[in-house]
Amino acid sequence: MSEVVKDYYRVYYQNTGIYSPLLKRSHLINEINTSLLHTGMDQLSITIIPIKMSESEYKNRPNELKYYGNGEKEN
Repeated sequence: MSEVVKDYYRVYYQNTGIYSPLLKRSHLINEINTSLLHTGMDQLSITIIPIKMSESEYKNRPNELKYYGNGEKEN
């Protein structure tokens, strides 16, 4: 039996060149809302990158998908 593939996301902040950690959908909304609060609607420039992977792939994801592009650990 094969594993269920789920949708995950990364946010690329175009104004800073930083990627978010790999996010589940519920965390994606929080990430965008937090960014809006800190940056403001007129300054926020992002790209949302969808990524499909199984739960075991997510649990064993490489470190670059666990941290922000600047080395800050995900929440």
